[in-house]
Amino acid sequence: MAAKTNFDDNIFFLNTIVKTLKAGISLDIDPEYFRDKLVEDIFFVDSGLSRIYAALKENHYLIKRAEYLRNLARAKRIFADFLTEVLESELPFASNLDTYFTKFRAARSEHLADVQEIHHLLDRPAHTEGEQEDIISHEEYKYLLQDDGSDAEGDRAAEE
Repeated sequence: MAAKTNFDDNIFFLNTIVKTLKAGISLDIDPEYFRDKLVEDIFFVDSGLSRIYAALKENHYLIKRAEYLRNLARAKRIFADFLTEVLESELPFASNLDTYFTKFRAARSEHLADVQEIHHLLDRPAHTEGEQEDIISHEEYKYLLQDDGSDAEGDRAAEE
């Protein structure tokens, strides 16, 4: 049985982590206590956003897919902006993370590219790239529009 993915809550939680990271890195905290945890959380958000995007790209039939993609694009943009602030050392703690700047640049580029890709996905027509419109036959309509059975029993009695 496949587990249900709660895209809204997952994206919200990752956004909350980014806000907390920004608040933490804005403080003058001691690197020997917090550097490893902050770096771990940055890579956790990076991985989480990428995994959610991969899941949304695979599942074209989610009812609220467009909404999830919009929220994810916003989250990826917020994260990329945060990474930009770190890379430009605009935040007090950022200089303590300089050994990770190469990985942060790569992550930022990936998320910005994903944001552009998401915008293209949302702008294109729904029935492209192999997606076909569902077609329901006349017989399927008749079956779908049948009464739940209570009237069918009365019809059968009337026929007899």
